[in-house]
Amino acid sequence: MEIAHRILGMVWRTLPEGLRWYVQWLLNPKVVVGVSGILVNDRNEVLLLKHRFHPEYPWGFPGGWVNRGESVDQAWLREVREETGLQATVEGVVMQETSRLTLEFILWGRIVGGVLALDGLEILDAQYFSLDNLPSGLHKDHHAVVRMVLEGRTVALPVMKNRSHRA
Repeated sequence: MEIAHRILGMVWRTLPEGLRWYVQWLLNPKVVVGVSGILVNDRNEVLLLKHRFHPEYPWGFPGGWVNRGESVDQAWLREVREETGLQATVEGVVMQETSRLTLEFILWGRIVGGVLALDGLEILDAQYFSLDNLPSGLHKDHHAVVRMVLEGRTVALPVMKNRSHRA
């Protein structure tokens, strides 16, 4: 077995980097990456959206899926613009959640511009809420995340640039 490992190692090192990357991609599990986040205004209120396609817990954060080539930060800022018309900053990552087929990042940021204009296909309503006035219809786990952000119990993380893999 030791000899087979040595031979495989020698063959692996002779392969072009692009081919090595492709083999690794083929052999590893695939997941869908999602992103959502808490938008805070200058009065320390959170903007929640009433989503058309989430009947059990209609109130939630702006978010969606990360497109190929996007960073998590870029994807969330795009989703915020698409769903609300607002411009925002990314201040940090609050948490990440995983399931069998998904990896989701929950970010937080501040509103820095734009005019509230809802995507009528996905979003039914948008309102600002204080910590003491969160709506029914917001998932209980999201209450805790909002509390963390509004009470300042998060850590700002540096924004990392995309790294592309070229063959």
